[in-house]
Amino acid sequence: MELANLPSPLRSLDLLKEQYGLASLHIKEDGYSSSPFGGNKVRKLEFLLAAAEQRGSKSVITFGYQGSNHCVATAALCQSIGIRVYCQLLTQVHHPYVDQNLARCKEFGADIEVYPSKNALKIGTAKRLVKEFCKGRKPMMIPPGGSEPLGVLGFINAAMELADQYGSRFMSPPDRIYCAMSSAGTAVGLQLGIDFLEWPTLLVPVSVYEEADVAENSFSKLMKESCKFLQKYDIEIKPRNSPKFRHEFRGKGYAEATNEGVEALKVAEDNGFKLDITYTAKAFGCLLKDASSQAIKGQSVLFWNTLHQE
Repeated sequence: MELANLPSPLRSLDLLKEQYGLASLHIKEDGYSSSPFGGNKVRKLEFLLAAAEQRGSKSVITFGYQGSNHCVATAALCQSIGIRVYCQLLTQVHHPYVDQNLARCKEFGADIEVYPSKNALKIGTAKRLVKEFCKGRKPMMIPPGGSEPLGVLGFINAAMELADQYGSRFMSPPDRIYCAMSSAGTAVGLQLGIDFLEWPTLLVPVSVYEEADVAENSFSKLMKESCKFLQKYDIEIKPRNSPKFRHEFRGKGYAEATNEGVEALKVAEDNGFKLDITYTAKAFGCLLKDASSQAIKGQSVLFWNTLHQE
């Protein structure tokens, strides 16, 4: 099932490259991966919704916070293929994008339930599952961010796509790739892709709200599950590099703004792209901090922008 408009654009940020003394600085713009709503989740949902159709599911149940981009992408794609979607959401710090994303979910036909706690969400989801099974819809559960082994394939494929783009332009792969990390699916897929390609590239996943041990355990758990999944199809990817996790840019919690993130928003706007305060601004803020301190001087650097672009 092809739901994404790929490859997503790869473009150079020449002004910033010169300002920070980098060999190159590029942005991978996954925000243009689909219409009417793009972003990194589309890559995972291509695989997950194909599985839903194959098993005869007439509805999916997925999860996130109130302003979840994943839920908007799921609702948009489900509407396009005629599958009903239920968004089970947790309350979060309010930002203008929260109301906007809730409105988009409704526009795309999603049924929305908002819960004050994870325990209340679990109970509400159990009730929803029973109702859907009783109606014969064979509901499929999609975890937050689409981060499960099948969804991870979308970002192994993304690494292959990047290799094609770099191969047509440059002699060597990037020294570093920066990306935001929450549910870990994007980071795990990219790391597996980097290892498969045998690139020396260092992946820098920037944790956006989880504490260090929780974030790294989520990554490790999904990596093991994904490797086990691939082995079923006689695909074995040997690990070459360990990612360099960064946790100092996450702020006080989910969707809590940081000084580095606010500055990153301004820099992005000046250079023609958009970030969000919850995920991508924190990751780009990490990149800018490293560049300012000359920690990556002379290196070839790529920023993976996972945010939907209008």
